[in-house]
Amino acid sequence: MESSKKHQIVPVPITQQSKDYKKEKVLHKTNRKQIDKKLDQIEKLKNGILNLKKQIDKAKQIHLIYVRNTEIRCFKTVETLIVGLYKRYMQPDFIDWQKELLLEKINAEIEFLYSNRYESEIITRIEDKITEQSSEVLSDKDRKKVNKEMKDYIENSTGVELDDDFDYNKIKNKGNRFSEILNSKIFEKQKQVSLKKQKYKVENTDKDFQKLYKKLVRKSHPDLAKDPKIKKRREDFMKRLSSTWEKRDYYRLLLLDREADNENGVDDKDPDKVEVSSKHVKSISNQLNEEIQDLQEEEWRIKEQDPETSFLLKNISSRSEEGMLKKADLLKKELEGIIDLTIDEINSIKTFDSTKDFLARIRIQYQELEGEGPGLVH
Repeated sequence: MESSKKHQIVPVPITQQSKDYKKEKVLHKTNRKQIDKKLDQIEKLKNGILNLKKQIDKAKQIHLIYVRNTEIRCFKTVETLIVGLYKRYMQPDFIDWQKELLLEKINAEIEFLYSNRYESEIITRIEDKITEQSSEVLSDKDRKKVNKEMKDYIENSTGVELDDDFDYNKIKNKGNRFSEILNSKIFEKQKQVSLKKQKYKVENTDKDFQKLYKKLVRKSHPDLAKDPKIKKRREDFMKRLSSTWEKRDYYRLLLLDREADNENGVDDKDPDKVEVSSKHVKSISNQLNEEIQDLQEEEWRIKEQDPETSFLLKNISSRSEEGMLKKADLLKKELEGIIDLTIDEINSIKTFDSTKDFLARIRIQYQELEGEGPGLVH
């Protein structure tokens, strides 16, 4: 008798069941609020990026109309200066410190053009010849060291593993061809990583994802709509839903859930509203955090990393068109000033003697600015 009592199941009081249910409902609501907060952050970032791109498009138009011609004229003038400096550099009559100054001036002007997204075959040829001449004076040990440093730099910055026989001295003159090969390898690696992630997502689809997907299929199926316009909207919705399911994209699924709730007038008290359990809230949050990080990185690339967009945002973009036009005018005047200065420098290297005077002036400027200049010790 005592044994049967020992194993008897004691029913949970109704009041306790009610408390547990309410507690679980509050927990689900809290989970959903956390997710909705992240979704709001994602939408805010997306709208910010969209506005940035609109600003850039407008700035690009103004730059093209008001600045571009002056900019090209400026870069062509600097290119002419580089050609003249290189001719002088190849002359055997200059002493070491003069040669060093000529080389430094050439490199500075090339860097100016590259930093302003200007490239040409002439500049590439000059740079390649200078690099080739510099590598010829390196010892085998130094050459191997430079090669290893370049290999490590490319691998670390791109994530691409280069071949063991990689030789920077051979590929540096291939220019765009090497860039194409490298970009192809980067794209292939990114594709493999993406496929691997996708495979993992499909193989580890969680129950909440399946539950939410089925709920959306049930509530938004086109066959349930009588109005032709609503039916067409739902057909489009189902296409996006199917694509989201194939990709196992929880973020997109939650956005579609929001969209369906707005369409069908679902509120938090609706018994058919899918709740996010505590068990899965962490994995969902992680995916949304990844989306937030990707968007933040995209925003940073637009503002800081991409040469063209960062240039336009800093030098042309403004809140109003009037502000953009003012900035464009300032940039145009700055470029015209560079043109005048560069023409003076071109005239200064027309003869051997005038070039020596020009280099002497630069040398004095170094001494005044830094207290020393290149090649001060003969």
